[in-house]
Amino acid sequence: MIRVSFQDVEEFIVIKKFKGLELGASKLHVISVFGEPLEHEPQKGKNYEICSYGVLQIYILNRMVVGFTFDYQKIHYYREPIEYMPIDQEIILRYLNNYQIEYSKNLLLKTYDVNTVSTNGGISLGFVGDKLVAFGILSKK
Repeated sequence: MIRVSFQDVEEFIVIKKFKGLELGASKLHVISVFGEPLEHEPQKGKNYEICSYGVLQIYILNRMVVGFTFDYQKIHYYREPIEYMPIDQEIILRYLNNYQIEYSKNLLLKTYDVNTVSTNGGISLGFVGDKLVAFGILSKK
């Protein structure tokens, strides 16, 4: 079961770690923390290897973690239990402002009740109906 608290999201925003997972971690570390993935797509050339744990996707290149995303909207496609209460966008933005984390909003999607925020540190936060439903980071190739 994956449990996600506000503190987990806070840690992700500040130090880019999620549940002991961080950029540069080895594939062996991923498996030791999360077990064998529910789905796996091997690396093909310069394309990422993808280890899927339901709502959590981990992107690996040459056996090292180069990114990961959490997407609560995928909960309907997997039977893996998850414990997460979506956090209000206002709380997240206030947190970013309080800790002086620079960010920008993608206003193009706002008309579809979807909003994304990107920090200068490479973190993406996705909101639907003003609730945080997705977050992730991907290092540059």
